[in-house]
Amino acid sequence: MQSRETELKFSLDAATYARLKRSKRLKELTLEPAKTRHFVSTYYDTKDGRLAGAGIAWRLRRDGRATVQTIKIANGHANLVRSECESPLRGTLPDLDQVPDEGLAKTLRARLEGFGIEPKAKTDVRRTARRLKTERGDIVEMALDAITFSNGSAEAAGHELELELEAGDVAGLFEIARPLVAAHPLELSLISKAERALHAGELEQPAKAPHIVLPGGASALEALSVVLIQTMRHLTRHAAIARQGESPEAIHQIRVSLRRQRAALASIGREFDCERLLALADLARDLAQTLSEARDLDVFEDEILKPAKEAVADPGALGALSAAVADRRLAAWSRAQAALGTPIYRLYLLDLAEVALRGFPAGEGKPDPGAVSARELAAQILDRRLTKARALAERFMELSIIERHDLRKELKKLRYPSEMFASLFDKGVKKYFDSLAQLQDDLGSLNDVATARALLHELVATIAAKDTGAGAAAAFAAGEVAGWHVHRSQKSLKRVMKHWERFVATEPFWRR
Repeated sequence: MQSRETELKFSLDAATYARLKRSKRLKELTLEPAKTRHFVSTYYDTKDGRLAGAGIAWRLRRDGRATVQTIKIANGHANLVRSECESPLRGTLPDLDQVPDEGLAKTLRARLEGFGIEPKAKTDVRRTARRLKTERGDIVEMALDAITFSNGSAEAAGHELELELEAGDVAGLFEIARPLVAAHPLELSLISKAERALHAGELEQPAKAPHIVLPGGASALEALSVVLIQTMRHLTRHAAIARQGESPEAIHQIRVSLRRQRAALASIGREFDCERLLALADLARDLAQTLSEARDLDVFEDEILKPAKEAVADPGALGALSAAVADRRLAAWSRAQAALGTPIYRLYLLDLAEVALRGFPAGEGKPDPGAVSARELAAQILDRRLTKARALAERFMELSIIERHDLRKELKKLRYPSEMFASLFDKGVKKYFDSLAQLQDDLGSLNDVATARALLHELVATIAAKDTGAGAAAAFAAGEVAGWHVHRSQKSLKRVMKHWERFVATEPFWRR
């Protein structure tokens, strides 16, 4: 039969792994002596990976002389909570007839559609496990793993810490995890061992944030849980890429994840008067701001300086501005990478996981979030956001630069919760998002030009502080760059207004 596995998993380096094996604090919580085991697991799938695509892992594990067959299903919870069916195996090959849960076996047969499975990846694990007891009386198995991941063409080594709830309340996991995360560089991981093995040796590349998919009939509580888990997975993957080296797209995707999280936390937090969600929304905003300078400088170089190259009479002066940007960008990148390694960031992820697993308390007089339809909640939130954006845009052509920026922010506050709830609706979603995206792009370009003036002034001041003559040349070039963009932006205002009118005329998908 299937059981439910609830665990927190963290990636860590070799030095932290060694320190935790010697930890006095963990020994104080240990119920019995730690046990060390060695086992090898082989993961099976179809040639086209249809099981992995459905969040299913089919594993055969050799533990001594025994072979155990295990089927794990993430069910949208990205490995924080998984259904698990485990049983001894007669033989050495996967066998559906030996899956003891008939419903699960039927599901697997339907998913396979007659296709055969083959070994796709392997893990070789040396595990030191302890059973811990919290002050509340919860029992948690802690496993420290030294792992070799392989897939037939490449292999990689790594270390993980797993905390799995054996008995008691999920709160016990966080009671143990929180002091560990605060004191050690442990980052919450939502990537399974099977995934890491399957992609061993590959260089991780940035990717766009996936569409958020909510289950039909989801409650407000379920919707927030799914959104947080899906965005955490995207965030942590791109944080790992950003820490390895400069990747403008990785920073962009991290900020997208943080904005999605902030939108979900803030909108639902306000609806249910939940201080914890609102505090986490503020933290998401602060973390995004620590990354904003690095991203803004990337945009400035690519979308402000380079396009205006032909308008600058002195290439040397433009080169001086680019060099000044590069110096600032290097420092900004160092700060961004440092921010992704702080306890504040690590604990933020842990707090999101706790909300996703345990839910959140509604304020006095507010309904139970588990009993409120996410679809109904969406209409309330999105109507409010649309009303605020429309109020700002009534006199669009008269808006000041600051007011245009405020409008752009209001549209972002509309877009992110729209993305969160879109899968609950059938009609008009694509048309609405196409219209909104075009308008946001237009306003983004206008905002980039407006903010570029201040940055150009700062760059000129930096150059002039070192060389007065070079500063004068840079100031002239900066004026040429700004003038070129202002001329283009004035021409685009009418186009922006046309896109706004088209957007307003598009029926909101949540009202259909």
